[in-house]
Amino acid sequence: MRIRVLVLLCLVAALPLQAAECGRLSIFHHPPEARDLYPVALYRIDGNSKVHTREIFRVAPGKHVVEMHELISDPMLRRKPSYRQRPKALTIDVEPGYTYKLAARFIRKKRLDVGPDGNYWEPVVWKVQAQACKMDRPDIAPEP
Repeated sequence: MRIRVLVLLCLVAALPLQAAECGRLSIFHHPPEARDLYPVALYRIDGNSKVHTREIFRVAPGKHVVEMHELISDPMLRRKPSYRQRPKALTIDVEPGYTYKLAARFIRKKRLDVGPDGNYWEPVVWKVQAQACKMDRPDIAPEP
């Protein structure tokens, strides 16, 4: 009996770890400007600021806070070259097996409101796409 238990424990220990399901946050695809949607630059995901080097992030299912800056190139929007805006946050409830494509929605009626709060835009998910996702560990981890 002891030998069977020992053999069973050895077999279980030899099994590879299962990859967890995940979702993705993406700024890779260019949003449709004809719908007043523009690219964004990621600032932080769940408090982690190490997001500047990639365009797609695998995250665990659940709520995530994504902070971003707009990259609106519409000629109707005028701001000084030295202009620095505050990042805006969007909370996304990520479902496993989906990619969430992020963008900045330009609010034309507020195009003159270019103060630090940036009321002329809002962060949005412009497309949700079913896409299998597995990960051994998240691409980012919350900062302490």
